[in-house]
Amino acid sequence: MQNPKPVFLEDWLRNCLPLSHHPLPQPSSARDIVHAWSHLRLSLSNKAFQKEHLNSLETLQLFLSSLHVADPQAKLLLAILSLPIPQELRPRAFQIILRILSLWVRKASNPSLTLLESAVSETQKLLGGGHGGRKGLIPVGILLLGVMASIPNLSERSKVGCLELVCELLQGEHEEIGEQQGMIPEVLAGVGYSLSSLDDGFFFDRILGLLLGLWVVEDGPCVSVPHGLMVLHLIEWLVSGFLQVRKYDNIESICRRIETSQRKSSALGSQFVSVMAASGALRAFNLDKSGNIGIRILLEGVIDLVAGDWVLKTDIISNLDQSLIPKYDKFASLLLQCISIGVSRIDHVSFHPHLFICLALSLLFETFPLLSLYQRITENYKGEFVVFMPDLVRETMASIVFREAGATTRAFCNQYVLAGEEHRLMVENLILDYCQSVYSYHRRIVFMFRERKEMLEALGKIAQDAFLMIVVFLSTASKHKISPSFSNEIQADISVKTLMAFSCMEYFRRVRLAEYTDTIRRTVLCIQENETALTSFINSVPPYDELTNHRGCLCLEGTDYSWSQDDVQTARVFFYLRVLSTCMGHTPVSAFKKSVVPTMFLYMQHPANRVARASHSLFVAFISTEKETDQDQRTQLKERVAFYYMQRTLEAYPAITPMEGLSSGVIALVRHLPPGNPAIFYGIHSLFDKTYELCIESTVQSNNNEENKKEVKELGMELTELILRLMFLVDIQVLPDLLKRLAQFVVQLAAERQIMVLNEIYSQVASSDDVVRKPILVPWLHSVTYLCSPNKKISGIGNSASNSGGELGKMSVCNVGNSSENQTESSSLIHVSRL
Repeated sequence: MQNPKPVFLEDWLRNCLPLSHHPLPQPSSARDIVHAWSHLRLSLSNKAFQKEHLNSLETLQLFLSSLHVADPQAKLLLAILSLPIPQELRPRAFQIILRILSLWVRKASNPSLTLLESAVSETQKLLGGGHGGRKGLIPVGILLLGVMASIPNLSERSKVGCLELVCELLQGEHEEIGEQQGMIPEVLAGVGYSLSSLDDGFFFDRILGLLLGLWVVEDGPCVSVPHGLMVLHLIEWLVSGFLQVRKYDNIESICRRIETSQRKSSALGSQFVSVMAASGALRAFNLDKSGNIGIRILLEGVIDLVAGDWVLKTDIISNLDQSLIPKYDKFASLLLQCISIGVSRIDHVSFHPHLFICLALSLLFETFPLLSLYQRITENYKGEFVVFMPDLVRETMASIVFREAGATTRAFCNQYVLAGEEHRLMVENLILDYCQSVYSYHRRIVFMFRERKEMLEALGKIAQDAFLMIVVFLSTASKHKISPSFSNEIQADISVKTLMAFSCMEYFRRVRLAEYTDTIRRTVLCIQENETALTSFINSVPPYDELTNHRGCLCLEGTDYSWSQDDVQTARVFFYLRVLSTCMGHTPVSAFKKSVVPTMFLYMQHPANRVARASHSLFVAFISTEKETDQDQRTQLKERVAFYYMQRTLEAYPAITPMEGLSSGVIALVRHLPPGNPAIFYGIHSLFDKTYELCIESTVQSNNNEENKKEVKELGMELTELILRLMFLVDIQVLPDLLKRLAQFVVQLAAERQIMVLNEIYSQVASSDDVVRKPILVPWLHSVTYLCSPNKKISGIGNSASNSGGELGKMSVCNVGNSSENQTESSSLIHVSRL
């Protein structure tokens, strides 16, 4: 079985970054490698190092991951170091040679001690003395020195020499290290190898102190999230190794040094490296499931002290009371990101108030900085900023903090569960304010930049991930609080906040989430049992004036606003329509009348079919439910909305009103209003008027497009089918009026359609087992059939209705014709008499 390739510390540190996109290693070419080594031997034979020899070194560098370096090759490289190399070739040649030598020390199973001592000597000559010849070699030099110092059987003298030179380079060459940002993993790996070989003592403490101070010095490496993550994982690697070999003194020394570094300086670099190092040590303890409790508390205290200092210096709590737009500088932003990422890499951290606040702020302002982006867009909507917005959004989405959003959200939720009620409320309100601000801003941005699809899509991607974070947090919050452990008031409060936040973020929902639906179900059940909470949720429905007007933004003045084209607002209202439909049995009628009825009727005429149907469903739910406490008020409101419902829906039919929505509404109306209610009569009359209008329209269009004529005709038949269903649904007090209007309507139809309608009526009556209605419907159908026969045609629904002396006017529901004249009707209708 082939041995796995060794993982080198510098490579592991690079791969710990979520943004690591290193090029795949080149497939090894044995021929090229052999040729490169041969060419290098020629340089030694000729005692001259030229450009072509540097190319051979570059070839070896190219295949470094698969390169095997034995003692002879190492001896060759050490010999090349003593050759007269041209000045312009020296930095690159030495850099590659030092890197290959570090590979040899780690890959060789039993390197020659003599050769190792020689390598130490040559490296000290090259890097020691502080001369300018070592420029560009510091990172790989520290790496090689650390690797050699970690060899167990290296002589004490050589080991001390390596460690002293490491200290010298870290202390005196921080500017050189800072200039080579891409080589930071090599520096950290060299430090890691050095420390791993030491017991607690002088060199251990000194090198560790120089490491933690590297970002504090003025010309050192810049503070950045990638550097912080590498420090975190370096400390994790060290502590994990010390735990395995039980070097507890080393572990305690690391932790004490981290605490000292944090207390010693409040500079950004000190705070940054302290929080990342502490997070790394805690991560090692958690992965090993061990560690001294006191040390854990000390390390968590370091993180909380950094978080508390951040909250105090930025005065963030006071600023949030005025605006949700962060007002701290880029350095505070960077430290906040490091705090959140550091904690997100730890499985468990005890609750700390300042840390909890920092996690919340990091998610809302750093991971998903929508509010800052929105503000910059609205302030510069005519400038170049809008043009570059997609690039800025892509940069945000490529950041480490964005890619760590899931882990940060998990840590945030863990802190929430452990928090006290005061801090929970603070964060819940912050989340709700954030959602409402995102809704308000995004609604405005979409309206302003409808033509800039690329920018809106880019913003939408961040908002969609923000929605997922909101769902995960509120799912955790509601699940935790909606339990017997909390009072009804607390349960109701989190339920209302959750539903309000979801309504604001509904526009960004793109996938079906079990957590989302379960949370809605849980919170709806909670507010149904609490009238105050339900009223509060109903009152949060955007008022009619806000829905139909877009105010509050100077850049929108003078533009035409159409509520039906406001997709962000529509998504929010659609959420309310769906949720409220499940609460009608508990809804106070006064709140429903004030906050919901205007919105419900407005969105009945929304061009989106699913939105219009949701409005009809809400109407059906209201008409269908009963509530003992306010029954009289509810009945009065039902009657009033029923009148307007028929007017509102039929005026938009068939252009907007969906037939299934209209059918469900009318059926609910006749079933649940009190028998003989005037609203039922009005609804039936309105249906007949609309049906007659459509039928006349199809006749008028007889000379027009045949396709249009057919479509209108079918729409008229849909309403006719609805009317026929009502024969078996209306109460007996309303049935006579319905049958009279239906008879008047049928006799006005063309012969072909009369046959269709009468056949349908026959089919329904024949299959009915209604012992109350059937005795009425059978003689009525005989009479209508008789009136539709050729020798009994009458003309005009208006004349028939007004002529009380006419045959139709004299028709009675109770004594409709048993006349033998029915036998003379047309053959296509003769089966009606068989009833």
